Amino acid sequence: MAARDDAHIRVEDLTIAYGDRVIMHDLNFTVAHGDVFVIMGASGSGKSTLLRNMIGLNEPTKGDVKYDGKSFTHADEATRQKMLQRFGVMYQGGALFSSMTLVENVGLPLGEYTKLSDAEIREVASLKLALVGLKGFEDFFPAEISGGMWKRA
Repeated sequence: MAARDDAHIRVEDLTIAYGDRVIMHDLNFTVAHGDVFVIMGASGSGKSTLLRNMIGLNEPTKGDVKYDGKSFTHADEATRQKMLQRFGVMYQGGALFSSMTLVENVGLPLGEYTKLSDAEIREVASLKLALVGLKGFEDFFPAEISGGMWKRA
């Protein structure tokens, strides 16, 4: 695939290995703004491992992951943290904190990364929940909602 100037994500010559066991070798792909990109494969083929390398939870053996042309793989910690604030990751199991309400779960990043007041955080989080059909469920705990609702939250 030819390099594209409007690329949001570029994976370049990525090799992922655990010791001598190579999971992926010289992987290259580009995902441009607005693209829908699918990573498919059999169980155990390395899909989650690839994603973990793309978001910095694991370090690749070789290669680079770039966001908007800037290296994420080789960036210093402060730069990585700033880059991480620009995207999100949705975990397969929902990843909600069971001891927090839906509005508290959704508002958690806003409390960490903004200077919004508690009231403003609740307002934004409530709006986001409404956008996915969860208006009225703000004060429910994850155990009190269905699996589909959990995923939307």
